[in-house]
Amino acid sequence: MTETLLLNQFTKLFLILVRMTAFIIAMPILGSAIISSRYKAGMALIISVAVFPFVSFSIIPSSTMELFLFILNEIAIGLLISIVAIVVFEVFRTAGSYMGMETGLRMANVIDPYNAGQFTLLDAFLYFFAVLIFFTINGHHILINAIIKSFQKIPLGHLVLSPEFGRNMIENFSWMFYYAIMVALPITATILIIHVALGMIAKTAPRIQVFILSFPIKIGGGFFMIATIFPGIAYLVAKVYAKLYEQLVIAIRLLA
Repeated sequence: MTETLLLNQFTKLFLILVRMTAFIIAMPILGSAIISSRYKAGMALIISVAVFPFVSFSIIPSSTMELFLFILNEIAIGLLISIVAIVVFEVFRTAGSYMGMETGLRMANVIDPYNAGQFTLLDAFLYFFAVLIFFTINGHHILINAIIKSFQKIPLGHLVLSPEFGRNMIENFSWMFYYAIMVALPITATILIIHVALGMIAKTAPRIQVFILSFPIKIGGGFFMIATIFPGIAYLVAKVYAKLYEQLVIAIRLLA
């Protein structure tokens, strides 16, 4: 009896740790490549031990195959919840990509230490600005709270992938592009006006090298507009983070 109880408790802790590890590894910011694997493993273990007494688990896998299926379920749950958070942070990358393309800064790439890749200056500016606000409002607490609540709503070893979850993810991608366009729209409109003005100049004064002049004008106009709408960008970032918690709750409910 004691051995069965110990096996049950060990299996429960192991499955909790699997879900938590999958979530943290894929989670934006805290799961980035720049953070040591030891810190990620320590974070996953500490949170798993903290939630262990509050998680109910009565089904003991009867075979190795059943345990393997339980592990796959927990990995899938952790990854699916983290995807919702990833979509939110892609809003700022997409908006920066739009803005960089319009202003001509798309070719100026910088190293992204968080994801071991490259992105443009405006991508970096918007992303790290969003990260700053994220920690200022304790956004990481939202993510950790969401994965802890998932243990209350989604029992260990049970995953239900419904068509509603797929539709919800499509809606998430839709509003990601919506907010990205909303952030980049003032810059896009400004560059469009600059293009129209330069086109009129090219028609009325053909000797002026409009193509050469367009690069500094677009960059200067883009930076001026970014400085002008900066308070509005902060407001949109706050709205996106408010949407993050709402979408995490919906995703957990649809997976239960």
